[in-house]
Amino acid sequence: MRIGIVGAGIIGSSLAYHLSRDRAKVYIFDARRAGSGTSQATFSYLNAVRFAGSFAELRVRAINYWTELSRELGAEQFLHRDGSVYYIDSLIDAEKMEAHAAASSAAGLPIERMSAGEFVAKYEPNLVFPESPYPVYRMPTEGWLESVPVIGRLLLAAEQAGAMIVSNDRVTQIRTEGSAYRITGEAADVVVDRIVLCGGPETQSLLDLFGMVLPVTTRAGVTVVTKPLPTGLRHVVYAGKVHFKPDGGGRLVAGRTDYRTSIPEREAAQQAGEETAALVRPWLRNFGGDEIESVRIGIRPIPSDGLPMVGAIPGHPNVSVAVTHSGISLGGLIGREHAREILTGAASSVLADYRPERMLGEIILRDTFAPWAPGDLAASPGANSRTAIAAGTAGQMEAAQ
Repeated sequence: MRIGIVGAGIIGSSLAYHLSRDRAKVYIFDARRAGSGTSQATFSYLNAVRFAGSFAELRVRAINYWTELSRELGAEQFLHRDGSVYYIDSLIDAEKMEAHAAASSAAGLPIERMSAGEFVAKYEPNLVFPESPYPVYRMPTEGWLESVPVIGRLLLAAEQAGAMIVSNDRVTQIRTEGSAYRITGEAADVVVDRIVLCGGPETQSLLDLFGMVLPVTTRAGVTVVTKPLPTGLRHVVYAGKVHFKPDGGGRLVAGRTDYRTSIPEREAAQQAGEETAALVRPWLRNFGGDEIESVRIGIRPIPSDGLPMVGAIPGHPNVSVAVTHSGISLGGLIGREHAREILTGAASSVLADYRPERMLGEIILRDTFAPWAPGDLAASPGANSRTAIAAGTAGQMEAAQ
């Protein structure tokens, strides 16, 4: 079977690997260098916290699969599962986090609660976490992925299995030829039996080639990469209105927890980066006043109900789409499951809830999609409320210790 994949980000690369490994003939196209789009600019957080039900279960399964897949690729050094931590210092955030923690725990995600002082002393002595009446939440199996090196390993393994990688060549036309499809780029021209659209934020422009409209929105994000710092940070950290994590070579990457509705110009992005760095400074020892090395602008693709969209597009059984927010967390597993579907013809139960045809009916916005983080709902609770929450979680803190 000949399969064309349009988009060589984390999902497209995972598909290319899993299909090639099982002897399909794969052609993967990207308009730029592979991995240079959203997968490069992303925060790369592997997470399942703040989600509920079957979607949380999918996320737990997906981040666990990265351990198996990285070992298979010989890429264990690019997977970091040292945990994540959420620092809470207001009642409104404590209530929300406790609800999220309960739902995520029910889905199989381990969660620990402890005091700020205990966490700093035990795990991250260079963090500055003032004592709070609320617990610190630690997710010990979460972490982060070095996405671009992993994409490189996926594509190299795919290429060694016979895949053809076409970089810096934008697909301009896809047309039918009998039961097959001809994919034409600015240079390449190939005929395939199946097509998978993995264009991330460019998903709709690819769907336009088939006259199909599916509601995929985009949201811009600005992340800051620091100079190498003497912090030794290992966890992904959410505190205040900022999140930050290691990024290799002693560097950190940081972002604001709020979402942007438009793509900022370079000057505005630089200003946003400086504001982000200023938000990190109070939380971390040895963080100076001039630590920015680069500022990245990333565009997140988000199906309108917040859930992944994977499978054949309506009216085109041999053309499928694979797009989601949290592609870093989910991309490895989505690639494996959809590859199996394509090669065997058997639908994956793992992907059953995420088919594109659901988007043709009334879209129900999912209330478990949670771009919230501590500090977003800034409130100043009264002392009595603070004491009540602290008392309510005390037993859980003791049980986790």
